Amino acid sequence: MAEFKELGEAILLHGQDFLYALLILVIGLIVIKNLIKPLRVMLEKFGLRPQVVSTISNIIYIILLFVVVAATLKQVGINILVIRRLLFGIGLAIIGIISIFRPLLPTLPFKVGNTVKIGNLL
Repeated sequence: MAEFKELGEAILLHGQDFLYALLILVIGLIVIKNLIKPLRVMLEKFGLRPQVVSTISNIIYIILLFVVVAATLKQVGINILVIRRLLFGIGLAIIGIISIFRPLLPTLPFKVGNTVKIGNLL
């Protein structure tokens, strides 16, 4: 019974912060999703290759995702200095890996929309 009492006190003390953090996270994810779609369309209108559009939009998505996670953790009350440094390092590593190894991935000899015959299938 004492455990429930402690849980109730913790909810009264920190419940509002957790609710705001959850709200920041959900709204942030929705906003990111709605920003990336028009960004892809805009980059495609500039005539960039699909691989470049994908790489740029993925990098921006990762950066925005880290910003939302950091804001959520700050709202909860966690000292985010160490977490911010960790997220920044991980984000730079991911961006570096994507930008370095993306051109090295093999490309297929055909493009989207081409008809390809594999075996007896068309």
